Amino acid sequence: MIKGVIFDNDGVLVDTEGLSRKSWIIFFKKYNLGLRYFDIKGTIGVTTKERIKFINKKYKRNFDANKHSNEKEQIYKKISKNRIKVFSGIKKLIKDLKYNHIKIAVASSGTKSKIRFNLGGFLKKFNAIVSCEDITRGKPSPKIFLKAAKKLHLKPSECIVIEDAIKGVVAAKKAGMKCIAVTNTFSRNELKGADLIVNNLKKINYDIIKRL
Repeated sequence: MIKGVIFDNDGVLVDTEGLSRKSWIIFFKKYNLGLRYFDIKGTIGVTTKERIKFINKKYKRNFDANKHSNEKEQIYKKISKNRIKVFSGIKKLIKDLKYNHIKIAVASSGTKSKIRFNLGGFLKKFNAIVSCEDITRGKPSPKIFLKAAKKLHLKPSECIVIEDAIKGVVAAKKAGMKCIAVTNTFSRNELKGADLIVNNLKKINYDIIKRL
């Protein structure tokens, strides 16, 4: 029986993938990397530090994972101020889950600072928050979702994950959880590992979730 829902943040709760993409492009240009966002699209879902390490390895750079991750986050915050919107259907879904006594958590590859920046006062709706600072390995490792379940005081089998990224879907399944994937970032075919794939969350409610 499902007792908890774990939400990814970027691309699920808030419409930020375009802003994230733009911030990476600005970062690339600053350091004359000659990269496009497409070159790192396969890393969507991992932490910024892991993306920096990926760039270092693949493109033979020597960025400092801590320093340059923080720099990229500051670029993101600067261009995103007052531009972040919660996806349509999210507030209604959360209200429905709360009414049915379902615990909810955010499990994001971003930092706590970025999660707070993205969600603002809406963050208080959640029973638990897990960020990249709470784990040693990011998605597709299941650690972030297992940590969220633990914070909710639930078994993995009692939780369902809502994701938009391929690595997030893989992480959810590795954690032993059902997964709803929303096609805000990847195609249906790319997200085929999920238990349910939807174009948006407007029609998702407690009745649908409990039947998965």
